[in-house]
Amino acid sequence: GQDGGVSSLIIKELLRKGEIDCVVGISRNEKWETELVLMTKPEDVDKIPGTKYTYDSVLQALKEPFAKYDKIAVVGVPCQAHGARLISENVNDKIVLILGLFCMESFYHDVMLDEIIPDIMKLKTEDIVKMNFTKGKFWCHTKDGQEHSVKIPDVAPHARHPCHHCCDYTAVSADISVGSVGTPDGWNSVFIRTDVGQKYFNIVKDALEIMETPA
Repeated sequence: GQDGGVSSLIIKELLRKGEIDCVVGISRNEKWETELVLMTKPEDVDKIPGTKYTYDSVLQALKEPFAKYDKIAVVGVPCQAHGARLISENVNDKIVLILGLFCMESFYHDVMLDEIIPDIMKLKTEDIVKMNFTKGKFWCHTKDGQEHSVKIPDVAPHARHPCHHCCDYTAVSADISVGSVGTPDGWNSVFIRTDVGQKYFNIVKDALEIMETPA
């Protein structure tokens, strides 16, 4: 996973146990072009690990699962979690779990792939295996094992315009929020926000390594 891999493990376990029928999320190809995906089997989740800092609306992919499935999970950044919450409360109650990902900002595909990577990072997109925002920098990890970074202020002005006005970093509308801030390398912070989130987390927690922190 991106850090602790908690998001992937949660949805894999819930699919394996039959607690959810499908999950809507985002995959990518080797060129970091994103694609909306519908996952119905645990092994499907292995196709989507890692954070993609380009934007696709997972809510656009809900039409098919609404017609076919009764227990749908949605994985998305805060704005998508908010949209999923509005849908679940006002339009369609088939969304049974919303898993929110911490997010500071995202970028349009062409800006990330045609400007930030070649012009600011001085890299080729196909050489990158992981991107990350941490320790005040934007990092790109390449196939040769090297780590490349620039300061966040160098890339932040290129973010999608709506992101400059977003006040929700931790996906407050989600049932469970997951991110890396506040943890050692290789771990995730997990916020259980609702009774529903607690119920589903209890189902999978035995598969996780948990280090509880005081309130």
